[in-house]
Amino acid sequence: MKRRELLAAVGAGATVTVAGCASYIPGMTPSPDSYEQCDTFAVLESDLPAPAQEEFETAYREGEYASEDELYLPNVIDVEETYVQRGPEEYYTVDVSDRGEKNRVFVQPIRPSFGEISLELMNETGDDRTVSVEVTREPAWNDSGETLLEETVEVPANGSGEVTAFDRVLGPYRAAISIDGSTYRVRWDETPGLESLETVYIDSADGSYEVSAPDQAETDQDGSACSW
Repeated sequence: MKRRELLAAVGAGATVTVAGCASYIPGMTPSPDSYEQCDTFAVLESDLPAPAQEEFETAYREGEYASEDELYLPNVIDVEETYVQRGPEEYYTVDVSDRGEKNRVFVQPIRPSFGEISLELMNETGDDRTVSVEVTREPAWNDSGETLLEETVEVPANGSGEVTAFDRVLGPYRAAISIDGSTYRVRWDETPGLESLETVYIDSADGSYEVSAPDQAETDQDGSACSW
């Protein structure tokens, strides 16, 4: 069975969904289909509704969660799109199946990615520039770090150029940008709640260069938009 079809089968029964938990009655456990599914980038385990937390925590501790009842997790989050976060740099995927006449939850650790995104160089000077770029992912989360690319780009006056797109897995990054023998460094973080850095600006004043990057705008990818 295809995964999307399987999720539909496991989560079957929902007819009307409204924001939050529509049918909650104090003292009673809401039904799985009473929750609005959240499809943000990542949610904290501690923010999940209690029944979904129990499914996740059991799968984490014991290798799987199994029940003859309808599952909460695929109703609460889009398990194809949303990661569950247990700690600052600890993320998990959630998979579900109906193997053995029971609905099952499995979780796997992963280092998430926002996908491959290029870095644009905006030349705000009045002359063509030859710019060398080295992008490094700095050490994080049991990772020794690595150099992702080293490229030289010809950037026209008052124009732009791009370096090759690279995989934006979560973590800290550094770009070393060299112009006419001088090197400038830009640092940023790929993290839920902030937009990826996509543009670096190059300008000149008083005979020297200025290399800068805009502040990363906030997003709702950190799970704050979930309505449960």
